[in-house]
Amino acid sequence: MTREPEWGHRYVEEVCEEIWRLEDKFKLLDLNVIGVNVWPLIRMPVYYRTATACGFFDEPHPGVVVEEAEALTHVNDEFWEKFVSVREFSVGKLMRSWFSRRYFGRDVVVTHGRKQNGVDIYTEQVIKEAGALAAVFDRTPSEDSVYPDLLSFRWRFNRIFSQPKIETFDNSVLQPIYDAISEIETKFHVDLSKLRASIPNRIILNARQQQHYVRLFKALSTKRLFITNSYFSTSLIAAAKSCNVRVIELQHGFISKFHMGYSYPGKKASPVLPDEMWCFGQFWVDDTHLHRHLKTRIIGAPYVHHLAELEAAPRTDSHRIVVTSQGAIGQHLLPIAVEIARNFHASEVVFRLHPSEKLEDMQDLLTRTQKSVPANFSLNATTPNIFALMKSADVIVGVFSTTLLEGMALGARTMIVALPGYEYMDAIVGRGDVSIAMRPDEVVDAIRNAPHCTDANYYYAHPVTLL
Repeated sequence: MTREPEWGHRYVEEVCEEIWRLEDKFKLLDLNVIGVNVWPLIRMPVYYRTATACGFFDEPHPGVVVEEAEALTHVNDEFWEKFVSVREFSVGKLMRSWFSRRYFGRDVVVTHGRKQNGVDIYTEQVIKEAGALAAVFDRTPSEDSVYPDLLSFRWRFNRIFSQPKIETFDNSVLQPIYDAISEIETKFHVDLSKLRASIPNRIILNARQQQHYVRLFKALSTKRLFITNSYFSTSLIAAAKSCNVRVIELQHGFISKFHMGYSYPGKKASPVLPDEMWCFGQFWVDDTHLHRHLKTRIIGAPYVHHLAELEAAPRTDSHRIVVTSQGAIGQHLLPIAVEIARNFHASEVVFRLHPSEKLEDMQDLLTRTQKSVPANFSLNATTPNIFALMKSADVIVGVFSTTLLEGMALGARTMIVALPGYEYMDAIVGRGDVSIAMRPDEVVDAIRNAPHCTDANYYYAHPVTLL
């Protein structure tokens, strides 16, 4: 971090407004190079690199590492064992040796990288309802995976069939994006040179991935693709659209008018957006500048109450305050949580780490503060699951994590700390469903006055049958 963020300053809004302005000025959403719509590849990276370079966000997923190599898991071995006498068969015939003909026209589901006990809670219901009619792939390798993964699929495809051939292009066609990045660097006094230099390679990689996925969808005669975080799935979506595959995104986290993966306040939008988005509740549709051609559906989130009941969260008779962290802001939220424990000495204060954060890093941060940690304060990383922990809470404190709204749905009162990103919560604050501390000296009163949500179904509707 380069500097301590100022409470109540609308850093996120400033960066978003500038990106939207530059999109219009340079017509960035129209730029297409060798079949790749370029700007959606870097829209979110530009936002996060600017935010971290300015110093008001940390790396949002510090513990997430994707190895650019094949994962030799038994699942992938089984998948590719069916590719016998490789040189004698077309791609389609090889795929048909694995996927029975009766399953043609099937759905393809790509799981989210973050899982609860090896299960992706966001795609779990679709997978269960589709049964054998869904071809399921993990996005990246994992040791406990029960599905083949897309990274290994591409790796082995390259090894067996050779890399897809990609057209060459002159980097001068990227000048509008370079000019936009230069304006961001000047306005916010940041250096985005590494991101700028990576753009040509990102385009080539995306173009290759599109060809891989086109072959996959054609071989499976896919009709629908279910994904999460579409803003990091542009090659999948582009390939699906070229194969007339309908793309459905399942909401997996916080979306808002300031989320650069979904928010398009003008008339233009990314051409590699999904066709449909299935959301937790009506709030998310109302508060996000979703593109007008994006069809929405409210499906609820059955995992919230299910996982809350799955484990017990033992507690004493003490009042419990749970502070929910997240990678982008956790280091600044931790000392606030410690101060909360000092001010509420009769309460139990639990600081729950985001899955991307490491317990040892937060323990080290506590040690480096060189201040005594109150006996009623504790760090919590994995047990019980976050939903069970929130159900046991009297008050939940955070900045803009989805867990804050999940906690509301589980009956907890909620308080917001006005650190960077709190703008995401504007509409919720406006509805009076949470309290907010705009300054450090307002935290105690904001916790004491934290309200219950007036209509939890607005945020998390009753679950429905999906297929």
